[in-house]
Amino acid sequence: MLEEGAEADIKMMRGTRDRYYFSEISMTESYARHLYRLAEKDPVRLIADTTRDESRTYPRPTPVSTFDDSPFSMSTAEIDAAISKMAFDPEYADIRTVQASNGDAYLYSATYLSEAHASGLAEWASVGEKENP
Repeated sequence: MLEEGAEADIKMMRGTRDRYYFSEISMTESYARHLYRLAEKDPVRLIADTTRDESRTYPRPTPVSTFDDSPFSMSTAEIDAAISKMAFDPEYADIRTVQASNGDAYLYSATYLSEAHASGLAEWASVGEKENP
């Protein structure tokens, strides 16, 4: 009923647990997607889908540290466990890791970025950009 009578700004996302609604006037679709993924309580899918979005949309690798920050606020143990699970699940075979020379870890989707491209972008974001203001 809400879908039929909703204002044009009200959008719906269907998850495995529930339906989620948001207003485009109050929130960007990107941020709503993050909150929807958090509400689904599936950290592996959250990290993988966020990484795929960034690799496809921008294109850029995703710093693993992203998931420490709001709105994710995941612990290091949660992040590490999710990344470890992805390594053994064929559904996430496209999610790969690269490291910048300073040790910063990044994730990327091989569907959208090559390893060389992801590695170069990670190096620039973590090292080159800071050394070349």
